Amino acid sequence: MAGDQFTQIANGLFRDSRLSFKAKGIFGYLSTHRDGWQITVAELVRCGREGIDAVTTGIRQLERYGFLYRTRERNADGTLGQALYVITDLPALQNPRSRPGSGFPGLDEPTLAVLGTKNNTKRRPPSRTPDPSVRATTATPRTNPHGRTSRQRRSLRRRR
Repeated sequence: MAGDQFTQIANGLFRDSRLSFKAKGIFGYLSTHRDGWQITVAELVRCGREGIDAVTTGIRQLERYGFLYRTRERNADGTLGQALYVITDLPALQNPRSRPGSGFPGLDEPTLAVLGTKNNTKRRPPSRTPDPSVRATTATPRTNPHGRTSRQRRSLRRRR
């Protein structure tokens, strides 16, 4: 993608509203270098004004929406080696993750087994009508050990 004096990037990347301006700027900076150019996240932080958090979230956005692919190499002894980043400005055409990876059919319209219905109706308990002979009791005001309510105590304090 990079040339000696200019870089050409598809407009779709810059018009993608899912990406922040920091992600678009990181992509633009990365695309100005030739293939095989090596850089670390720490070097990206040193090249710009943003901190490590802004750079890593920008890289995550690019990766989430298919503009950047990240893989890790394995060393001969089985340990993880360096990370390899590959960028593309046309993710729909080159994203291997966007295609289904297995031969199983999708679940757009799954077929459901026909199950017999079960009688879920429950009997209601007989309704009870209130007995007119039982009166509702009203709450009595709370009293203290001297037999006075809080309102009576307040009025006594004011008189003193």
